[in-house]
Parts: sequence; structure tokens; C-alpha cells
Amino acid sequence: MDHTASEHLELQRRIRKLEGLPTMPTVLQQIWDALRDPDCSAKRLSQAIATDTGLTARILKMSNSAYYGRSRQVSNVTEATVVLGVEVVKSLAVGASVVDSFRESVPGFDMDRFWQHSVHVAVASEAVARTVGGVPPEVAFCGGILHDIGKLAVAAALKEEYGQVMEGFDPDACEDWVEWERETFAADHGSVGLWLAERWKFSGELSEIIAFHHRPHKALANARLVTSVAAAESLLGREEPPTLEVDNTRWDPAWAGILGVDEATLEVLKADLPARLMAARSMMGS
Repeated sequence: MDHTASEHLELQRRIRKLEGLPTMPTVLQQIWDALRDPDCSAKRLSQAIATDTGLTARILKMSNSAYYGRSRQVSNVTEATVVLGVEVVKSLAVGASVVDSFRESVPGFDMDRFWQHSVHVAVASEAVARTVGGVPPEVAFCGGILHDIGKLAVAAALKEEYGQVMEGFDPDACEDWVEWERETFAADHGSVGLWLAERWKFSGELSEIIAFHHRPHKALANARLVTSVAAAESLLGREEPPTLEVDNTRWDPAWAGILGVDEATLEVLKADLPARLMAARSMMGS
């Protein structure tokens, strides 16, 4: 769909104002409050999550995924937090609550496909972090879950028009999705996501992943962490396309130096990913 100059300006105005965004979910605020306590316990985190019964059910489903290889099922969030760790359960809870908070705000947006891609990137990010070392795998996983939240914010701002605007992207005319976003909205989903991350009080680590996963060289304090997520998304390949658009992250050879890995290691990682994604499949249902 072609847009006139005035239509472009209107799109840009709406993105800048980001009207209609949901407020931070109450459960997410409670999770952050619990985690700010240096003595945060499994019990306190599980109590915060338990205020939302739907989220609790999703956490249990994801915790019992084959991905975590438990010999027996966990039956409550406290047990999941003890068994899997606070960081893992936090990651699952934060990602699921963010996606759920947008579900009614983004008509025409394939939320299930978005969640599937988010989980894929999270799983791949954790694998990269464990391979390269020196990068906290749990934070990489959480960053992978949240890396594309800027797309949710854009879709929420444009509402019914989102699908129509996306049809205006011509991969033959512009191979770079992020550049097309900048031309169309005067912002890309990384910068929009950073605004949301700051508004919702995400950590500096997560904010940098969200802002710079397409340009990790711009990360200020967490270059290897951000690069791990960028590299993970590039390993997924075109058989795992993102939602509704051509937003494939391409491997940058400079990342090998940042991460301290060679191409042979990356090929082993890439070959191992399908089994990891299959094990995580039960996390992807909405």
C-alpha cells in the first residue's frame, strides 16, 4: 500500500505519541517489586505471579515443557521457582505477562506467531550464551523473549491499520526491514521498544537488548549480551520467519570477535537448535 507524504506524517505522529498502549500489567509491577528486594525468595516471586491465575497456568505449562527436562511435573509456581530458579521463572512470567497485556490492543496482529518467534529467539539466545561463556544465560533468555516488544507497541499505536501498513513493505525495493520502519514511522521497533522498556522500568540489560538487537555494536554496557541475542536470531534462518514481516537478522562476521567464537562453533550451535526448539514447543501455545 502506497502512502502519501501526509499519511507518512500521520503514521509518524501516532508512533511518536504511542497512543493506546496498555499500562504496565499489575502482575508485572509486582514481579519487579519482588525482584528489587535483594532477599527475593521463590515464595515471594510465586506470590506475585499467583495474583494472575491465567499467568500462573501458563508458567506451569512452560515450566513442565520438555525443554527443562524434568523427570516429574511441577505443580505450583513456588516449586517451579525452586526447581528452575528465580531468573528462569521471572523470564517466563515477564514475557508471558507482556504479551498478554497487549493481546486486546493489537487487532490483526498474530500474537501466537509473535510468541512463538519470541520463544525461539529466547531458546537460541540461551544456547549462544552458554556456548560463548561470560554471558548470563537466564538474562539472554529473558532478552530473547522481550527483544521485539517494540513491534507490539507499533501495532498497538496503529491498531486496525497495522496490517495495511505492513503490506506497504516491498522486499524487492528495500531489503532492510528496520530501515523501512525508519522511513515509514521515523522510528524502528528497537527505538520504540526502548521507550516502552524505560516506561515499564525494565533493567538496563533488557533495555539494551530491546533497543540494539539489530545493531549490537551500539550497546553501551552489555555488548556481548546484546550480540548473543542478535547472533541467536540470525541462527534461526528463514524457515523461522518473524511475524507479519521480513525482519531476518543477518549474521555479521564482526560478532564472532565480540563473542569469541569461530564459524565451526556456530555451525554446531545451528545444527543443535532444531532439537532445542522441539523440546520447547509446549511453551509456544497461547
